[in-house]
Amino acid sequence: MMSDFDPSQYVTIPNGWSCRRLVDCTVDGNISYGIVQPGQHDENGIPVIRINNINNGQLDLLDVLKVSPEIENKYERTRLKGGEVLLTLVGSTGQSFVAPDELAGWNVPRAIAVIRANEEVGADWVNICLQSIEAKHFLNVRANTTVQKTLNLKDVRDIPILIPPPVIKKSIEAMVISLSKKMELNRQTNQTLEQIAQAIFKSWFVDFDPVKAKLAAKQAGANPEQIERAAMCAISGKTDAELDELINLHDVQGSINVAGAGSAGATLNQLKTTAAFFPDALVDSELGEIPEGWDVSSLGEHFNVVMGQSPKGDTYNEDGIGTVFFQGRRDFGFRYPMPRVYTTDPKRFAQKGDTLISVRAPVGDKNMAVDECCLGRGVASIRHKSGSRSFTYSFISHIESNLSNSGSDGTVFNSINKNELSSIPFVSPDVALISAFETLIYPLDQCIAITTNEIISLVILRDTLLPNLLSGDIEIKTTQNKLGRLG
Repeated sequence: MMSDFDPSQYVTIPNGWSCRRLVDCTVDGNISYGIVQPGQHDENGIPVIRINNINNGQLDLLDVLKVSPEIENKYERTRLKGGEVLLTLVGSTGQSFVAPDELAGWNVPRAIAVIRANEEVGADWVNICLQSIEAKHFLNVRANTTVQKTLNLKDVRDIPILIPPPVIKKSIEAMVISLSKKMELNRQTNQTLEQIAQAIFKSWFVDFDPVKAKLAAKQAGANPEQIERAAMCAISGKTDAELDELINLHDVQGSINVAGAGSAGATLNQLKTTAAFFPDALVDSELGEIPEGWDVSSLGEHFNVVMGQSPKGDTYNEDGIGTVFFQGRRDFGFRYPMPRVYTTDPKRFAQKGDTLISVRAPVGDKNMAVDECCLGRGVASIRHKSGSRSFTYSFISHIESNLSNSGSDGTVFNSINKNELSSIPFVSPDVALISAFETLIYPLDQCIAITTNEIISLVILRDTLLPNLLSGDIEIKTTQNKLGRLG
């Protein structure tokens, strides 16, 4: 598809490079958006990638809409095979990524464009160019912002794509992909750590595994030591044999007084202390059986809840002046929110370590405040009155999927207010057990924080290198040396 439009007037072309329109880099000379009206969720339908599944170019597939086959069949042109470049067109516009092979058979909605790059240019190169400063500026000045930010496909087709000589193109792709792989590995590490924390929370405070283990041992006629041992196995996930190994290791280390050998003893003592916090009986309650001595109450009785209040619009800025201001889920990342807007006149505050949740659709998305920040109307902060940040975050993670069904239907947004939030049922354990959970999980949270900071550093490095790589201002060899030091 040829056009009189000249994309080269919008970019600086390094010597020996060329420039094409995005649409001229595709297999079939076409770029399409997906399903216009997906309809209601169909559990047996075809999954689609929506805007809320994309965050800073990364996929989050925890909440996936499925469309009936009858509707999806009308949009075969955007059915994914894997390897397509997907570009967001509405709201958080300009985000792009290459669809992994596991998305084969999925589709996309109207808010996402599907770009099938030809073999010469390739999906990875198209994706790299879409993240360039020139491409983002090209789209930003053409976006329609009457209702919400929206990109027109005509403008998307005209995005300028720089084409370097093959050797340079291959080297730049290798560098950017290397950074992306490092970031993805860190993200996977974070997700694994979070899954571990959630599994422990569920075992202790939802399934009551240590209590049930004690109860079963008690009913089997076990003595107090055996009952405690059953709880220790449930808490640690160890078998009897593995627990014996830990006890034996503790005894051996103690007898020979090995330097630094206190780890086994510390672990064993921690298990014994934690096991003692769990009762050995379950009692009936309005929420079903709960551990003896635990109370059924509400979130508002045990957690401090602060609802956001937006400052005046003329106090906003993107220059880092004043207090970081979070307005809703668009600011949220995997664990920590992404600072975008600041205010010089903050109204409501969250403290460092508070769990932040979106209180407008989609209700329940969560984050954790890195430092003190200002809360807008779309966000609330929550913290257990004991001060436990890890327990609070894990509890909100546990109820996250149910929060969207807890709010009232507003005229514009589905939302949840403070009364509704505070009335959510909560089975309250002993504070000492919450403290034990905090002691166990906080180091995982710290690891997530460190790894997240590494991701941020890699993003900054990528975003700093990319403009210089695409302008030809940095020698490829110099950049390779920098990346080599990262490895």
